Amino acid sequence: MLQLRPGCECCDKDLPPESVDARICSFECTFCVDCANSTLNGKCPNCGGELVARPRRPASKLDKNPPSTQRVFNPKGCSSAPEGTSPAESGLSESDQASYEGSELQSRNTANGERFDQNQLTAARPTLPFGKRLRVTNKQNGRSVLRRVTDHHRFVLGQGINLSSSGFRSIATFNAGMVGVHIQIID
Repeated sequence: MLQLRPGCECCDKDLPPESVDARICSFECTFCVDCANSTLNGKCPNCGGELVARPRRPASKLDKNPPSTQRVFNPKGCSSAPEGTSPAESGLSESDQASYEGSELQSRNTANGERFDQNQLTAARPTLPFGKRLRVTNKQNGRSVLRRVTDHHRFVLGQGINLSSSGFRSIATFNAGMVGVHIQIID
């Protein structure tokens, strides 16, 4: 079932479930029609897929099948990269915030179709294609871990990358909740 995300990832414009202005890719990255057409030229900056009109869920079905309330806002992902490349392919190395995903998502499908396993070497980052390997380094203690991108959708404003709980535990304590990190694409 579609998540029906509530806003544009580029400009944060509200996109309620009944909006005719919502555009999505096959991974449900969500954009308003203006950003999709003018800024992104109909191409998802995260996966490179085509952006198409998002289907609208009938109002009578919203009570039992509510839309997502989790906003994805990532204007950096909508910045201009060289024609035909995603921001990830242009050599990402940046600072951001990291948190972790744990047992509440265990065995659920990630956006790339794999089952989430909190003990595996995975990460969720909305601006990178699936399969990219990253080195994530805690800026405070210098510890780092390698992770592979398997998901996009759990991005929350101010939280740039979500690591599996085993990865987060490698660089910080769970009590930290969120830590400043340096993210570098390995391959």
